[in-house]
Amino acid sequence: MTARSLTSTRTGIKARAASGGAAPVSPACLSTESTRAGRRGFRVAADTSFAAERAAQLDLLGDLVEAHLDTAALEHVVGHGADPDLPVVMSSLAGSTP
Repeated sequence: MTARSLTSTRTGIKARAASGGAAPVSPACLSTESTRAGRRGFRVAADTSFAAERAAQLDLLGDLVEAHLDTAALEHVVGHGADPDLPVVMSSLAGSTP
């Protein structure tokens, strides 16, 4: 893959992600990237559905959020902002002035 085609692919992925669509990933792209990562011989199964895998991962993330986070509190913060009386953690680089 040339630098130009890699840039074009990344641009396409970013544009698709920004529009809410799934990133365009092909079996050929995964094989190429696995080879670049030193995993020669990697082949994507013919019946792999990238859209189904993405949906399954999003479902799992939703289940974990629902099970482990106080979603009512999150909805309140999103709708009304954080309580102004809460402590604030500030950070800065050493030697810099805020």
